[in-house]
Amino acid sequence: MLLKEQCDAMRSRSEPEHLYTATAVGSFGAVAWGVAALTPDKYSSRPFMLRPALIAAVGIVVVAALIRRKIVREHGEYEKAKKARIAIAAKLANLGGDAGIIPDYMTSEKEGLGYKGSIWIVAGAAAVASLFCLSLAWCQ
Repeated sequence: MLLKEQCDAMRSRSEPEHLYTATAVGSFGAVAWGVAALTPDKYSSRPFMLRPALIAAVGIVVVAALIRRKIVREHGEYEKAKKARIAIAAKLANLGGDAGIIPDYMTSEKEGLGYKGSIWIVAGAAAVASLFCLSLAWCQ
């Protein structure tokens, strides 16, 4: 029962990462689409720093940085829960009794690349969307 609770806690720490990634990619695309839909005639007389496309590009980069920070922080909490699970599983395995009752993955410290992959996806989506917005800002 304790290991099940520990696994549930770990899952609750890993799932938001996927939600943040999907939300970021979708919102960056929506912002780029919204900027592309603006009529350039209204904004071409504004100074470059006040054009909506440039402001959107800066906003995308800032939001991507904040999402990266959140993913890294959540992964840190996940690692703490994983270490606690490993310690509990190791103690249970040392008690003896039925050999192999604790699955190998519960005592493994092997780390996947999931959170780094999410960060790369967010960074890539932010780069594409912000470069698109910057190209619109230059063209106006």
